[in-house]
Amino acid sequence: MCDNDKFGEALRLRLAAVEDIAADAGAMADLFHYSCERGPHSKVLHRTLLAECVRRTLIHAAATTPFYRNSVEYADVISRDNFHSKLYIGDLPVVTRKDLSEAPKDFLAETIETAWISHTSGSSGRPVSIHRSFQEVHFQQAYFQRLIDRTARAVSTRPLILTFPNVYHGVPTPLPSFGKVFVAGVTDDILISDAMRVLLDSYDFKGFNNRISILSGLGFHLAFFTSYLIERGIVPSECGVESLNITGAFSSSRLRKFLTDSWQATVFDRFTLAEIVGGATRFGPDEPFWLDPYTFAEVVDGNDFQTIESGVGLLVMTSLYPFSQRQPIIRYATGDLVRIREHDGERLVAFDFLGKVQNCLAIADDGHTIWVLQSAVLNQILADYPDFRLYEWFSSVHTAFDRSVGSQPLFQCHLCAETDDTFLLSIEVELRYAPHCFPDRTQFLNESIITDFRAASPELDRMMNKKRLRTQLKFVSPGALGDTARFKI
Repeated sequence: MCDNDKFGEALRLRLAAVEDIAADAGAMADLFHYSCERGPHSKVLHRTLLAECVRRTLIHAAATTPFYRNSVEYADVISRDNFHSKLYIGDLPVVTRKDLSEAPKDFLAETIETAWISHTSGSSGRPVSIHRSFQEVHFQQAYFQRLIDRTARAVSTRPLILTFPNVYHGVPTPLPSFGKVFVAGVTDDILISDAMRVLLDSYDFKGFNNRISILSGLGFHLAFFTSYLIERGIVPSECGVESLNITGAFSSSRLRKFLTDSWQATVFDRFTLAEIVGGATRFGPDEPFWLDPYTFAEVVDGNDFQTIESGVGLLVMTSLYPFSQRQPIIRYATGDLVRIREHDGERLVAFDFLGKVQNCLAIADDGHTIWVLQSAVLNQILADYPDFRLYEWFSSVHTAFDRSVGSQPLFQCHLCAETDDTFLLSIEVELRYAPHCFPDRTQFLNESIITDFRAASPELDRMMNKKRLRTQLKFVSPGALGDTARFKI
């Protein structure tokens, strides 16, 4: 047995001997912190921690909730001889939003009570309520407070944060913050002017910066706020902001570059969902989303739900004990299509977000699901051209000259069979002008976008090269697609 194996086995036995790993959130935070540092045993430490959390998750779920207790697959996995060391759980069934919505009580642990309820936004289907217990919220608070305290010791002053929250997901779980938080909005004249005042004011809090240094909120809210400042002659890069944290909706590389260039600050793009504790972060314009160390995720094929280690598939996530206790969610199909960027053989490590599955289109090819229309990829391409009509999001802000900044291009997509073996992918996009008035421009857009789309989507390009798919791009006048409600890309 090599040194790493001995270390991993010793650590596994130590963790297994702990009666309840939720009892010391600070120790768990320290262990996960050390597992992310460079060192001879860091990878072994991280894998062992995740394996123990997965083990505790399955045991807790099978013992306390009707859904998992009544499913023979969970009892079978737990009873295996190598269950203590096996991180991979691909033999277990995938849980869907339909499962959660049709029998919500079956997913609630009977041994603890609900303290907070959040809910999904409903953009991917029927909204689902997400229950949190006092126990898990207290654990999360203590866990993140330990990480905050560790970081605070390394800095001379702590930040002031201006955040633009949204109320899509019900009651937020109360978690500690590294800095002092100011709350503002951008959706009407009074809110956005007050947000500008909060940004430009100076403050006097002992141990903290005297100006706002972090902005946080939906990407299109921050982009609109940035444009609003520029229209008033304010140079964002001179405001002292060091970083922007965006989350809650797809943000194109064009939008993130606009924010980065305008503020001369680092943009952190967060991928999260209400159902799962934890998520992933994108640190640069061309970076994938890197999963949080305490988050467990897999990717499955869209046809047979079998786990894959490369390519494109459906994102499946497990909310781990003790971070999640009241409502265990194991191997949950999030409704997101992703491309694997890094996989360690047992779990997803990093991925590219390709769109909500309900907004993507696929065809079958040799028994495999080929995703020929990836909504985030198409949106990313369209965002590079200023010709397209955007969703109007800020109709209550009359003091801004351009109220569409940050909005998404309006388009509709359809896939239909032309023969038994060939398909037509039709994409309709609204322009800011009548296409028949600018035929040369629309011809240029047609050729450029199709070229860009094929370059960005290997799946689309492969099916077109095989003559199994024909792509048709149609431009329509403003308003031709109607007032289609904005959907999550």
